[in-house]
Amino acid sequence: MIMKETERPTSCNTEEGIITSIVEKQIIVRIQKREACSSCAVKSACEKTSTKGKDILVIEKNPELYTVGEKVTVKIPEKKAMKAVMIAFVYPMLLIILSISLTSSVFHLSDPLIALFAVIIILIYYSILYLLRDKSFFNFNISIEKITE
Repeated sequence: MIMKETERPTSCNTEEGIITSIVEKQIIVRIQKREACSSCAVKSACEKTSTKGKDILVIEKNPELYTVGEKVTVKIPEKKAMKAVMIAFVYPMLLIILSISLTSSVFHLSDPLIALFAVIIILIYYSILYLLRDKSFFNFNISIEKITE
């Protein structure tokens, strides 16, 4: 059940999970909460968003090698994980700051209009992300590996 440290690449984030569904080449893995979560000071924030764990979609070239209920390790390269954080959180925050700065200093709009403009910019940003979701730019190379006991 526990992998040797030499088997885990140091440049990947890994989580253990259980395969809940396999449809064609798409495998859904439910990431289990770790035992360390019970003593975590901010565990209540995680519990509000997910009580059963997180489901992750993995595109696998050979899904026939896996079965529903099997324990696996989900891997995502650290650079790809950082890219996901930047796209989901950092860039939108920069857009908000930039739009508020520009609309207040250049256009001298009222506060409600500044807020509305910032919300519109974020809606446009996430709409573009949604439309581009199938492009190779968003390929995060998530992979799974069987856990050998």
